[in-house]
Amino acid sequence: MPFCKGRNERCMKTLNLVIYFLLALVIAFALSIYFHYRIGEVSVTDPFIPEILEEPVKRPVVRYPVPDTLSIPEPSIIEPPQSEKTEEQNDTDPLAGLPENLPTIEDSDTLVNQALVGLLTGRASTDLIIVDSFIQRLVLTINNLPEKKLPLAHVPFELPEGNFVTVGGEDDLRISPENYQRYTPYLDLLENINPDSVIRTYVYLYPLLQTAYRQLGYPTAYFNDRLVYVIEHLLETPNPDDPLPLAQPSVLYTYASPGLEELSAGQKVLLRMGKEQRSRVKSVLRNYHFRLTRLLP
Repeated sequence: MPFCKGRNERCMKTLNLVIYFLLALVIAFALSIYFHYRIGEVSVTDPFIPEILEEPVKRPVVRYPVPDTLSIPEPSIIEPPQSEKTEEQNDTDPLAGLPENLPTIEDSDTLVNQALVGLLTGRASTDLIIVDSFIQRLVLTINNLPEKKLPLAHVPFELPEGNFVTVGGEDDLRISPENYQRYTPYLDLLENINPDSVIRTYVYLYPLLQTAYRQLGYPTAYFNDRLVYVIEHLLETPNPDDPLPLAQPSVLYTYASPGLEELSAGQKVLLRMGKEQRSRVKSVLRNYHFRLTRLLP
């Protein structure tokens, strides 16, 4: 090299160090540019950066939180559509005699039983409810309604009596209208409770419901958000005419329509009720959706 011609070995070493230093600067500059643009492209759903995810991705965020408070809202002044009270509904306070301070969720069965008795006074339908670990059962079931399977061993209600009833032969298999009657007691329970009393009881017990939801693995999410989403999901259930065609590829029945068979577990429960009862359930759900999305923090 001309620069070191006639010079000693020390000059060559110095030149090599300068070259290596310049190369290091070029590489560092290139890497800084790459990472600058790469970070800008990263989505919050990138599986390689889970620390960004404060909530499960599949849990829609609608932000209707109910605060951990014992301040119970009074019955709604604005009545939602189709909210007429039946003769069986009454205006007694469902929270009368209940303590202001809630127990721990592990010791909540006695309190929950008192709250349900006040809410369902005089109704034989209380036999449908499983009080043991009711809060945990209720939250787990609601959380799984949009999924493909329900944890039947942990639902908060007794399962419908009798067996699933069908009519027709192998080539014309359908749900029997007799099957719809299995769900009548649950629909009667749903329709005959004063919705204002339900909301007051719900807000009173909400800290326990929120605790159960966090225990499922959602420490930063609100159970009320999930409940609102689940109601919206159920309201999207198709309303086909009866009786629905079935198939029996194995021991279990499936819906002949691929579109119906792909529905969630909660939507399939509504399908099994029949069109008339399904419409009535949706009417009640719209009522509660109205109220839940208007709770004041």
